[in-house]
Amino acid sequence: MKFLIAAILVLFTFGGCSPSEISTDDWNKVSEGMTRDEVRSILGAPIEEGEVKVFGESRIFWKYSMNGEMMLINFSKQDAEYKLYRKAKDFAS
Repeated sequence: MKFLIAAILVLFTFGGCSPSEISTDDWNKVSEGMTRDEVRSILGAPIEEGEVKVFGESRIFWKYSMNGEMMLINFSKQDAEYKLYRKAKDFAS
């Protein structure tokens, strides 16, 4: 019984905390102009998300892991809704 509990704890500690990888195929499905909901339905929840101001404009970023590299998706506000305007490798990480 103690072994079972220890195995479950190890699984949740190490297996549950590692960021899930997105596939190249799913990354290629995401395109400019998509809403956050559309992107999330393809790629799932991001590993990290945040908001920054660029020249007074609020922008949202999401980070994903693909093939061991961090990938970045940026959303800008268009027509009162945030839409994808750029996706790229995150060179800052």
